[in-house]
Amino acid sequence: MCKQLINFLFGKLTYFQDFDAVKIYYDDGQKSVAEAIYKVVDYALSKDAVVYRLASSSDYRLSQIADYIYTMELTALKYADKASSATDEKFFGSWSQFGNGVLKEVWAKRI
Repeated sequence: MCKQLINFLFGKLTYFQDFDAVKIYYDDGQKSVAEAIYKVVDYALSKDAVVYRLASSSDYRLSQIADYIYTMELTALKYADKASSATDEKFFGSWSQFGNGVLKEVWAKRI
């Protein structure tokens, strides 16, 4: 996960450098994810330019939506790599069921 975050941040570094401060909202729900975020962001961006905020999912609907979209995109990648779990298949069904159902709805909302 750290490697993917680093690649993302360095790929968008010029964009992030246009801001005086980058605010990171995370609810610290998963310790390993929180550690990865803090480690990678502190590595890729200036520590003086990063502000961490605790995000309560009940207070931040946007973070709930982002979490949902991220989960669906990650599940799509797992299906594409033939690495879907038994839970994925039990919950979403086959790749075609997932792609023609939930994923199609998520992708229809893209801007």
